[in-house]
Amino acid sequence: MFLCDLVRRYTRLPVCGVGGFTDPEFVERQLAAGRIDCAAMSRQLIADPDWPNKVLSGKANEARRCARCNRCLNGLMAHKGVHCIFEGGNGQ
Repeated sequence: MFLCDLVRRYTRLPVCGVGGFTDPEFVERQLAAGRIDCAAMSRQLIADPDWPNKVLSGKANEARRCARCNRCLNGLMAHKGVHCIFEGGNGQ
């Protein structure tokens, strides 16, 4: 059982899934099953802002997947901006 299943029992409000969504097929299965109404993908969209377009155009295999290294959050917490290991294509 996912936490969203438990939350769904106690509310009629939309349920937003969070936490490591990088696989479009997994997201689609959760939406289709009614487990979630939307998916939050902050870090995934930082890693590849074009992720939704790649998925919609059938090029999901070309999308960069968030490595969950938290570099983006570290910069944010230090007030140094949001940065990703994929920025500039050189991993820096």
